[in-house]
Amino acid sequence: MPHSLKNMREPVEFRFTLTGTGWAESRIAVGDAWAGPTASYLSDALGDLLHAVRELAEGAEEVRATWDEEPGEFRWIFRRNGQSVHLLILAFPEWRAIVDSPDTNGTVLLDADCALVDLIGAVVAGTRKVLDEHGVEGYNVKWVEHPFPADDLRALERSLSEIEAG
Repeated sequence: MPHSLKNMREPVEFRFTLTGTGWAESRIAVGDAWAGPTASYLSDALGDLLHAVRELAEGAEEVRATWDEEPGEFRWIFRRNGQSVHLLILAFPEWRAIVDSPDTNGTVLLDADCALVDLIGAVVAGTRKVLDEHGVEGYNVKWVEHPFPADDLRALERSLSEIEAG
């Protein structure tokens, strides 16, 4: 007997931790597969991620977020197919991958499929934990160059409510 899609969904987890002024660690997991990209304030890591997931929630078929490191880069590539998302995270040893190296030159850190609602829910929950821990002002002090992505968080929370309401 075939399993329903609901029973086959993999749990999604997202954590973003400010580890110092302008430095962050993360964990993204889909089922048993996970990656731990890090970021520096050279990019608006959390803001770019929330904006990408917001675009997915609003119907975009493919979006990207880039987290800059010193000296590396992490690319988050999201491809939506209906209510499912394919997530690919690539690592590059150099920042901006020596003038935007092709994706094929990256090292695959995570290659997984999940439900859109689960991805949005995990990103919202992980971002809410950051906000609860630091507040907007505390985040802005620690992240330095980029403000807390409040507008994208609110938009994702609305999208999540709409999806869950049916």
